[in-house]
Amino acid sequence: MRRLRPWALVLCGLLCAGAGAGAGPSLRSYPHSAVLDGAGAYRLHWGRRGSALAFRLEVRTRGYVGFGLSASGSMASADIVVGGVERGQPYLQDYFTDENRVLKKDPQQDYHLEYAMENSTHTILAFSRDLHTCDTNDKSITESTVRVIWAYHHQDMGEAGQNYHGSNRGTKSLRLLNPEKEEVLSASLPYFDLTNKDVPVPDKDTTYWCQMFKIPIQHEKHHVTKVEPLIQKGHENLVHHILLYQCSSNLNDSVLDYGHECYHPNMPDSFLTCETVIFAWAIGGEGFTYPPHVGLSIGTASDPLFVLMEVHYDNPSYTEGLIDNSGLRLIYTPVLRKYDAGVIEAGLWVSLFHNIPPGMPEFVSEGHCTLECLEEALGAERPAGIQVFAVLLHAHLAGRAIRMRHFRNGEEQKLLAYDDEFDFNFQEFQYLKEERTILPQNLDVQVQHLLFEVKLLVLYRDLGRQTGVTSFRKEVLKGLGRGLAEDDRSKRSNITEGTILVNLIQSGDNLITECHYNTVDRIRMTWGGLSTRNEMCLSYLLYYPRINLTRCASIPDIMEQLQFIGVKEIYRPVRTWPFIIKSPKQYKNLSFMDAMNKFKWSRSEGLSYNKLVLKLPVNVRCSKTDNAEWSDRKKSHQILGSFFTIVGQLLALNISGILQLRCRGA
Repeated sequence: MRRLRPWALVLCGLLCAGAGAGAGPSLRSYPHSAVLDGAGAYRLHWGRRGSALAFRLEVRTRGYVGFGLSASGSMASADIVVGGVERGQPYLQDYFTDENRVLKKDPQQDYHLEYAMENSTHTILAFSRDLHTCDTNDKSITESTVRVIWAYHHQDMGEAGQNYHGSNRGTKSLRLLNPEKEEVLSASLPYFDLTNKDVPVPDKDTTYWCQMFKIPIQHEKHHVTKVEPLIQKGHENLVHHILLYQCSSNLNDSVLDYGHECYHPNMPDSFLTCETVIFAWAIGGEGFTYPPHVGLSIGTASDPLFVLMEVHYDNPSYTEGLIDNSGLRLIYTPVLRKYDAGVIEAGLWVSLFHNIPPGMPEFVSEGHCTLECLEEALGAERPAGIQVFAVLLHAHLAGRAIRMRHFRNGEEQKLLAYDDEFDFNFQEFQYLKEERTILPQNLDVQVQHLLFEVKLLVLYRDLGRQTGVTSFRKEVLKGLGRGLAEDDRSKRSNITEGTILVNLIQSGDNLITECHYNTVDRIRMTWGGLSTRNEMCLSYLLYYPRINLTRCASIPDIMEQLQFIGVKEIYRPVRTWPFIIKSPKQYKNLSFMDAMNKFKWSRSEGLSYNKLVLKLPVNVRCSKTDNAEWSDRKKSHQILGSFFTIVGQLLALNISGILQLRCRGA
């Protein structure tokens, strides 16, 4: 990359000193932008250039401007650059801070100044930096969330020392490596708005407000091509995030009368029918543009009719009298695109069965979208597979990192999506650089050869919980045992030399949503649930073409979790929720939640518990659009178990030779 010589920068600073704030390189070079402060005094523009990232800062000051990257969002252990124009002389220095927030000049200068100017009100700096600098004092820029820190002062960085920025500082989470949007939408396209109407924001820290809407396009198919946030002016820091859910089509217009606080005991029952996220926006995020060949279908009987908009208001200063009218704008077109977009919720089924011990610096939870679920849904509706083009990763306050893992034929592929610097305060769809195909399962079973003894060898990769092979293998072994037991045991001695070789060739995909949590500041269990103090572990996949699958999630068995703390028996039949423990004595008549909280958790106990939970069998939800379930995931296992029962009987009857059978899609 060609860089300006120092004398050219100086000349530019002198000649441009009287120019307006918009002078300098074209903003087309920076396709992304964000206002970093509430007053609009600090604006960041950025764009990728190969293996580097280019930045442009426009700040309402004639002093120094600070910009940096921080893992925590604070000044501690941060990667910082400071620049400005002093007496017509541009300057830019690469710094870092230690854990005590002491600012030090970086011996390896990796930020490269490209343009600088100052007028009567603003300072503008344009510079670039490689994504990965191999400098231990720098933060690598990845597809994960980046916590940007910013500051400015009315004076420049003088030789006499540092001028403290005071209150002119802050932090904002961004995703700097969003793929650039290539499509330019026509300004004449029609749109409709879903906005709150004079919502009184309570004078409390956090409020979730829900409002039901009816899609106005109902009689003819259209495609939504872009969704934009409509944030009321001055409320840029108040409106924290917006989620749009698809609701049951069996509702009527009576649900449109008023909004209500979400997750409240008196919340309307109709809100509970709204489970599928169709769009998400978070503070600092941009609008979402669908790929040119895909759109969100509206206007037909199978499309969303009623939608629920959830707005999270963040009011840490407990300001009174706030009235908000923010929402979303949906831009649509009658010119239909090739594919309808769909959304699949994958991960951990939101339930108390998902739990995290207190005091853990790291605890890992996994939610499985299994081979069997994808086989049923994709096999029935889209054998060629679906194409994923964007992913939203979702957890709550204890979340630290989320990864969407993709397996094919038991082999792990490149991560579908990840965020190793997860920030609850910044959640939005990630565009995939390349669309990813998700395929259904194909199961080939070859039974070959009878030799010396009855011997079942299951050849498979050690997929464990990742593919459901463990439960499948149990059915195989059980079936073989039944076949032998049902025949006269004496016949076994007549078996000639033989061996049965069963080769399981599993082809197809499964997905794991892997969430990492930190609960060191908590003294009680963290439970799966809707509250921000509860937890979730979810991935929302935007894909095409749309099929009848909205949820592909799992939850580990609760009884085996309780056995870890010594629970032996619960009262049956279960009549209360959470259910009550019968024995042992120390937990008698306690709910399972109280028992888990009573257990004396240490970090070593928590680590052992984590290892156990990751190995437990899981229950699977494989839901259609109307919340009906696809058929039992155990069906294929049972069919194959019956098949091997027959094989066992054949072995007991001393049938020799080569038996080759092929089962597909069992």
